[in-house]
Amino acid sequence: MQITFSGLEFIEERKPPPRMGGILTLSRALGYNKPNIRRVDIQKIMSVTIELPESIAAQLQTRWGDLSRRALEALAVEAYRAELLSQPQVGEILGLDFWETERFLKERRAFLHYDEDDLQQDKLAHDRVLPK
Repeated sequence: MQITFSGLEFIEERKPPPRMGGILTLSRALGYNKPNIRRVDIQKIMSVTIELPESIAAQLQTRWGDLSRRALEALAVEAYRAELLSQPQVGEILGLDFWETERFLKERRAFLHYDEDDLQQDKLAHDRVLPK
C-alpha cells in the first residue's frame, strides 16, 4: 500500500477568519474581514510516499482510519518537538486554526518550547513595561 500526503500544487480559497472581540488580528488589519475579499494561495507541495505491506496497512487502517492524515500528524508533531516547526506552521500543515493546533499539540504532549532564557527575557520585558 502506498500513502501519499498530497499532490504537487494546489489553490486554496480561505474565508475570512472569525472576529475576535476587540482584538485586531493581522488578518483583520489586512482586510480579510471584508466579505468581498478572498485570499487565494498557490503553494508548491512536496509529495511523500510511504510503502507498507498490505497486511500491516490494513491492520493500521482498521485502528487509525486515514493513514495519510495520521502520518502527516506524526510528522508535524515530531518536527514541532524537534523545534523544526513552529506552532503556526503545524496548524498550516494540518489545516487547523490557532486553538485547534494548541489542542492537537497538547493532546500529543508536545508542549510550548519555553526554557530558562525565555523566562528571563519575559521577566525583563515585564519589568520594563510595568516597573516596580
